[in-house]
Amino acid sequence: MFPAAYSPAARTALLLLTFLSAGSSFAQTGIYDLQRRVVEVFSSQSNSVVRIKAQREELNPAENEPRLRLTIGSGFFVSKEGHVLTNSSLVYQMDKVLVEYRQGLEVNAKVVGLDLISNIALLKLEKLPDKATFVQLDDSPKLPDVGIFSIAITCPLQFAPSPTMGIVTGHESSIGRRPFPTPILRTNIPALPGDSGSPLFGLDGRFLGINVASIKEIRATCVFPARATKRILDDLLLSGKAEYGTIELKVKEEKNLGTASGNRLIVSSVIPNGPAAKAGLQNGDWIKSSIYGPILSLGDLQTALFYTRPGQLLKLTVERNGESSEFSVPVQARLPRSTGSVPKAPAVPQSP
Repeated sequence: MFPAAYSPAARTALLLLTFLSAGSSFAQTGIYDLQRRVVEVFSSQSNSVVRIKAQREELNPAENEPRLRLTIGSGFFVSKEGHVLTNSSLVYQMDKVLVEYRQGLEVNAKVVGLDLISNIALLKLEKLPDKATFVQLDDSPKLPDVGIFSIAITCPLQFAPSPTMGIVTGHESSIGRRPFPTPILRTNIPALPGDSGSPLFGLDGRFLGINVASIKEIRATCVFPARATKRILDDLLLSGKAEYGTIELKVKEEKNLGTASGNRLIVSSVIPNGPAAKAGLQNGDWIKSSIYGPILSLGDLQTALFYTRPGQLLKLTVERNGESSEFSVPVQARLPRSTGSVPKAPAVPQSP
């Protein structure tokens, strides 16, 4: 529809202009209503968004002298007690973390916990600053539809919280070789310095998720969805770390025109003496559904595992030799991923 050279933000603006140029009163009413909704969401949520500053002293290998590494990003309050969510890549192994509220008020923050897999960290201030608000995390299991408008509120560089509008452009289970524990949202909102850890909202003001990664090739951002964010938040509040489970099997997607997605998920390997093997699952079994809904892809199975905590039973419906059976598979704790996999936070640009 538009030239590929146009940026995602430019394509969104052109789309809106095309809508407005239709000339009808309906189109004009629609665009003004859209503008009004963006203003309302920003007005109601901007007081929850903060700038995150972190620093660490490290050795400069070129000069063999210490230097100060700085990272900067965004975050947002999630409780009246002063808890803040941001990206773990901003604060991981940092000596000092500051939260800046309303361009001037800087407060030391304590790192309560962090999770390198989701790239989410939880900070704590002594209390919620005056006039600050906090984001209510939505627990809806349904992902936002692809195509809906969304609004990111970020703290780019030294500027005050700012809104950027875009579109949810996809649901992804991985970025390249980096898998996520549950499908995430991809948006066409371009990633800019200082955007890491910012919240995403719908036009109704509902929290959609937290910015956890970017795709530079297409100038897009990836957002950990609201329900999954709340699941990580609950873990970090409880123990300072997120728990992940496994049932120790491997699966493959096969084409099957008899399913809604055209795929079906087949067990390709069961680890001996693992939870799946002990529950009775076998190679060749077709995993059809869980208590969370139909399983049509690897992402569906990942989601079922993500929301079933270690020590709980994951109930699966499996077809074998044309007959369906129910299996209750105990989920066991998965060893944490190597800390070396944490995404690297962008350093603060230095003045020449």
